[in-house]
Amino acid sequence: LLMSNVLRDPGPALVAPKEEAVDKLNAAMFAAIEKRMAAERARLSELDRTLRAVSPESVLERGYAAVKKGARYVAKAGELSGGDDVEIIMADGMRRARIAREDQDGEQIHI
Repeated sequence: LLMSNVLRDPGPALVAPKEEAVDKLNAAMFAAIEKRMAAERARLSELDRTLRAVSPESVLERGYAAVKKGARYVAKAGELSGGDDVEIIMADGMRRARIAREDQDGEQIHI
């Protein structure tokens, strides 16, 4: 009796097409992952640019300054009184200053 190769050893004939399908699916999956990773890298890069643009250091580089009274940052002029010691933080360093005395209207009083 002559048996066909498939009947003698059915493994290769049955497995080979499945292996090929798995290889194609595997390649498609890795391509999809790479595409998604590229999109996420681009999104992360854009978020990084945005974060850098609004960072305190970037704001100082544009000519603004931050004022600290003690350990706390000052947001409004009304938080300061005459005689208060402050730190003025700029892009290239810090300077200490003392707030001059003022009258009720915020006008400086010269002594």
